[in-house]
Amino acid sequence: IRWMKLHAQEYGGNADKIALWGDSSGAHTILMAGFTGDSYPDNGTYGQVSCQVNCLVDWFGPSDFENCPYYPSIIEHQSPESGLGVLLGGKSVLDCPEEARKASPISYVTADKTLPSTLIMHGNMDAIVPFNQSVRLYEKMKECGQDVEMICVDGAGHGYGGFSNDGALEIVEKYIRRHL
Repeated sequence: IRWMKLHAQEYGGNADKIALWGDSSGAHTILMAGFTGDSYPDNGTYGQVSCQVNCLVDWFGPSDFENCPYYPSIIEHQSPESGLGVLLGGKSVLDCPEEARKASPISYVTADKTLPSTLIMHGNMDAIVPFNQSVRLYEKMKECGQDVEMICVDGAGHGYGGFSNDGALEIVEKYIRRHL
């Protein structure tokens, strides 16, 4: 983000207007970047520029690793070989709750700092990332007074079933335009 801000003018961008948008694991990445900003686990590269962004668009991203294994999914989320386990260095999410917490965007939602405006979109038929992941994130953000919107994409599963259409893209475009 800092590199992009430093080179924004060179590439025709605006360093003061940055939105991040990701789906699934990409949504996890943008949530972590947006929620942690200039704090942990930031490495400070290009530290003369802030890596704060204006808004985030989260499409069906995992946000609460510690609780992910307790909700229905067609893939297993708790073994060292699972996607979450690999992210945690080959450990079971159940065996390392503190590491799971540090890798979870929801852990960085507090009332004492302002987070980027966030749009969450998740299909209520998602069989891979439990819909509850987005519900929990939305509720925590609301509870902490953060600017957040959530849209349930009725009947949509994981991936682009229900998301790859003009309606979903129009929602995102309007949201980003409103927040930049």
